[in-house]
Amino acid sequence: MRSQSFLANPSFRAHLICVSTAFTAALLGMGAAAVFIPLFQRFDAGVTSPDEMLRLTGEILEVHARYWPVTFVSLLSTFCCSWFLYGRMRGPLFRFVVAFRAIAAGSLPESVVIRGTDYIQEECAELNTMIASLRDRAARLERVEEQAAAIAEWAEARGHADLISITNGLESECKALRAGGTRA
Repeated sequence: MRSQSFLANPSFRAHLICVSTAFTAALLGMGAAAVFIPLFQRFDAGVTSPDEMLRLTGEILEVHARYWPVTFVSLLSTFCCSWFLYGRMRGPLFRFVVAFRAIAAGSLPESVVIRGTDYIQEECAELNTMIASLRDRAARLERVEEQAAAIAEWAEARGHADLISITNGLESECKALRAGGTRA
């Protein structure tokens, strides 16, 4: 099952992409400083001849020509990897939200199935355990309702007013539990 929007949860996406890209940009900026500052310091130290000035200028231009394309490709790669990871993380979480919405609506979803390589295997197992537990509770509630109905039928046949009153209360409690709980 896929999200309806390709750009779902912009806050999560922005944090994941911005943090990883900003961290990469900071590292690349420090790398640029480590490469370019010594070159420019040689200017401050004083260039003695026009040939040395030409060689130093050529060296700076060559480093610029080689460094910035690598920087751009690195930032683009980081952005693309972050976007890919966002998609891989969003898929299982979207399945979880679908299950949560079904439970909130009063129905029991099927067990959540995620890829074997997804990051949240333990969480998925716990969610599926919770769904199985809710399914078991719904089945037990159904058995209690059936037993209450059988007792009520028996009490009516025998004319036990007190027992009829108790079973009516039990049936109304079961209905309240079913209305406020889950439906199988």
